[in-house]
Amino acid sequence: MMLILRFTILSILAVFLFSQSSFAQTSKYDTYRCYGIIVDNETNEPLPFAHIVLQGSTYGTIANSEGRFSLPIDHGVEVVLEISIVGYQKRIYNIGILTEDKYIESKHASHEKLLKEVVVKPKNYEQKLLKAAINKIPDNYPDQEEVLRFFARNIGRAKDAPYYVIEFTGLAEKKPYTSASSSGNVQVLESQKVEFQALDSLGIRFFSGGHIAHWTDYVAMRAAVLNLDKLSDYELELTDTIPSESNPIYVIDFWPKSKSEVHGKGQVFIESQSYAIVKFKIRHEDGDFGALEGLKTALNGYNRLYKDLEVSYVRSADHWRLSNAHYETAFEKNGQLKVELKDELVVLGVDTVKQIEYLDRLDYRDILLEQVDEYDSNYWKDQNVLLASEDVKRALSEADVRDKQEPTKPEKLLNLLSRIEFYFGLGVTDYRLSATRVVYSVQEQRILHDWLRIFHANYYYSYALSDHWSVGFSGLSAYGERHRYEAYMPGIAYQINLNKGGRPIKVKPMLSAGYMNMELRMGSIEKENYVGEALRKFDANHAKMFLTQSSLTVGTQLELSIEFTSRLSFGIQGGINQLFFPQHRLKLKEDQFFLKQKSIKLKNGEDGLIIEPSSGFVLKSNWNLSAGLVWGF
Repeated sequence: MMLILRFTILSILAVFLFSQSSFAQTSKYDTYRCYGIIVDNETNEPLPFAHIVLQGSTYGTIANSEGRFSLPIDHGVEVVLEISIVGYQKRIYNIGILTEDKYIESKHASHEKLLKEVVVKPKNYEQKLLKAAINKIPDNYPDQEEVLRFFARNIGRAKDAPYYVIEFTGLAEKKPYTSASSSGNVQVLESQKVEFQALDSLGIRFFSGGHIAHWTDYVAMRAAVLNLDKLSDYELELTDTIPSESNPIYVIDFWPKSKSEVHGKGQVFIESQSYAIVKFKIRHEDGDFGALEGLKTALNGYNRLYKDLEVSYVRSADHWRLSNAHYETAFEKNGQLKVELKDELVVLGVDTVKQIEYLDRLDYRDILLEQVDEYDSNYWKDQNVLLASEDVKRALSEADVRDKQEPTKPEKLLNLLSRIEFYFGLGVTDYRLSATRVVYSVQEQRILHDWLRIFHANYYYSYALSDHWSVGFSGLSAYGERHRYEAYMPGIAYQINLNKGGRPIKVKPMLSAGYMNMELRMGSIEKENYVGEALRKFDANHAKMFLTQSSLTVGTQLELSIEFTSRLSFGIQGGINQLFFPQHRLKLKEDQFFLKQKSIKLKNGEDGLIIEPSSGFVLKSNWNLSAGLVWGF
């Protein structure tokens, strides 16, 4: 899934509140709205990501990047709004019971900065502050698993036109902060997606997954400068101390030391006394993304220009929790800006009980929201979500929606790939070696009856024709000290899910037919001792000898798999092969290094060759069993 998102540098800490009760959404069309804009008292510039809360409750929202907000209020509720933002004075509005929508222009005066130009600090003061903040993460953040409810918006656009807009509410299972964690289960609840004509001009699809509540949480991940093992690779500087309603907040700038292998520069906001990390910013610029990004550019031709991330946390009850996040990135191709992507997240509430059922989980690499609809500006009417910015609204109203009935070439390719599945496993193959008389070059050698078991590699490609039927191609390769076995078989399979209500457990019987070749090494022979014509063209003085058998094979296989994710399963596969029409040969191959090795296969009767297996077969495979992974696109 590449995941692409970023946080604007303008974000300010939003104090956000959480509780299980905040999961209850107000009823559509049964509310009034408190809406408006939050601005600086002196400059009239908008203040993004301020926190708006209904006093005496745990119900609130976040202002968008333009400082605009909208908060639905149930009828009959006494409204007292608190609006706060780090670095500015809090405002309280005693509104009373609403009888209509209420507009508010909230003007905020900034606090005086506490940090002066000349400050005497202890040696390594910044590093000590950051170490204290990192070591206090288990105390300051939840120590048990929780489920967050969130709203997110993904936007892809060129300078002059949008490509797509995705909006959705979801649930995210968050692991305890007692140790580093970068993943968890996610469920999409409600969503809408719209695509525009400009999307057809891209030869590649950029997409965002639904796991934004995990990969933006740098505190949970202990990522970048918040990793104790990497802390010494950064330069640190205390640049500001911001007043707040409780304790002052330290601002520490960080950037990589020269010749270090870390990437990204930014800021960490740390509350004094508690050492809680209340906000984190990081920016990567062109050339500062690492080797993996360079490989992606080489493969798809799109060069990433920058990526910005800003994430904020808020204190609720006894702990600080993820509050909101903002991410932006951009790509160029052939020196021209091709796509800008923006992702926004606001957390709406927390639940310590609910678990996400397996079938409701969104895989990390799932392309989010395959279903495309017309954009409905009233879709989230009277629900508590983050407002879209005015430029996004304008683009949505002016751009042409693309014809969703006409898939593009990349979409057709993605649809094709989504039907392909690949199995690879390692296992054991059982052989029966028949007693065989071999006469060559006036010499006779007898092979005794034996049972052999050798290790093999097994693979299978399949293409889904429907939910149950698929066609595919399987291969098996086995190598021993004296034996070699290869099979190539196209086939057909029927798949059954034994656990439709939970994690899929699938049984897949398969029928295949194809070609099988087996070899048995018999030793070597000197060129001068060989009676016949076969070795005269050989340059080497001696040759290795193999008894070979090629035949038609019909096989039946059975695969049992259990799903790890929507793209990866663990599988066990067993099969039995029946051989028909065996053809026996004596293979002679030059025994020399570095130079090209000549080889020749002799049939019965050539150069006096006689091959007489007692059962009609020299080698016969009875069964094979393997275990491995099943992977889908």
